[in-house]
Amino acid sequence: MPMLLLLAMAGFAPAQSAPANPALHDKPMCNHARSTAADRDGSVRVKPLSQEPPADQYVAVLRTVDGCEKPIIVREDVGK
Repeated sequence: MPMLLLLAMAGFAPAQSAPANPALHDKPMCNHARSTAADRDGSVRVKPLSQEPPADQYVAVLRTVDGCEKPIIVREDVGK
């Protein structure tokens, strides 16, 4: 009889509760700033800015949209 009671009690285990903070698990995948490695085999030389690739001008403000950091672009293709 005690074995039957133990088996009956094992069948009534409490249900799993929801996570304490579901917002931590539902965060979107964010694209963070990327870095580019320099060409170590190339020679270092001075060249005019007109020979550099176009750049984007950003405002130095921390802004988040849907939990992801989003930069504010002022101008694109500066120097083109």
